[in-house]
Amino acid sequence: MLAQQLKILAGRTAAPWLYLGEAPDADLLIVREPGLDLATGSGLRAQAGSRPSRSGDLHLEWPPRMFALLELLLDAEKRLKVRSASQACAAEQLADLKQDGWLDIGGQRIVLQPRQDRLQASVASLDELLDLLQSSQLDLAAALHLDLPPGNGDAEPFQASLKSVIWALALRSGVQAGRNWNAQSLLFRLSAWPHFDEWAVSPPLLRLAAFYTRQPASIASGCRLAGADEATVRGFLLGCELCQVGVTMNYDKTPPAAPEHVTPPAGGLLQRLRERLGIGFGRKR
Repeated sequence: MLAQQLKILAGRTAAPWLYLGEAPDADLLIVREPGLDLATGSGLRAQAGSRPSRSGDLHLEWPPRMFALLELLLDAEKRLKVRSASQACAAEQLADLKQDGWLDIGGQRIVLQPRQDRLQASVASLDELLDLLQSSQLDLAAALHLDLPPGNGDAEPFQASLKSVIWALALRSGVQAGRNWNAQSLLFRLSAWPHFDEWAVSPPLLRLAAFYTRQPASIASGCRLAGADEATVRGFLLGCELCQVGVTMNYDKTPPAAPEHVTPPAGGLLQRLRERLGIGFGRKR
């Protein structure tokens, strides 16, 4: 129920909220049992149903209504000081875009058509476009023109799918993007391959796609498999999430293995050697 409601509320909060199930170290932990004492790390705790008994806890009616959940998320964002959309990276802002429009950045025009997955720009190459989008603190909501640009943008020299640009920006963003993913305990899985026939590709990205479509795995595991740094793996996973490549995330609930205790054999080296060879000691007197 919560997962479906969060999908409906997407775009109405400063940052996307993702349902992670039983994850005590999540940013917001919703507790339904009164008096249940769970550690939430640096996150917040909300009491569902009954009124909270601890100072600082939030409250959520149960079953949750859509607007009550939205109010809870907005309150949580204020307390967590979540970054606003204007502070999100360019890839995240473009992925959240719902309306057609155009930008003027440094005298260069960029026409955005998310409904058609299309982008046109007065630049010569993809690298020039990426540099332009990352060169300034882009506030897409404030800078987007909703009227038609002169000439309707059809004559712009650079044209590409919007998702291919979002993908390339995400690969560049890496650890600088607004995702606080735990590199060890958060497991990722892909249900599909990225569109490498249209999007940027490299051998490490191919290895990562093959790895994460086979099994749930952490960021740290992806680094070891692909021989890539953490920024590359995070950028790849961010691109998959923003371009909707069937990303699922769950925390690893496997308890850590207890260290194996080996009892050292009794006796000295000569006694152990005799026992292995089947030679008994003389009878004690």
